[in-house]
Amino acid sequence: MSRFSLLSTLKLSLFNEVIWHNEKRRRSVERLVGTNPPSKTAVLSLSSA
Repeated sequence: MSRFSLLSTLKLSLFNEVIWHNEKRRRSVERLVGTNPPSKTAVLSLSSA
């Protein structure tokens, strides 16, 4: 039981880290888009792919 809870905790922290990295990347992408409007669609399609 303790091993299962440890595994689920590890999975949850990994999931949170992935979300955090995606959020960080999205913010940097938005900053890039803000400084360079014409490439907005290209950056958006690249980030969504």
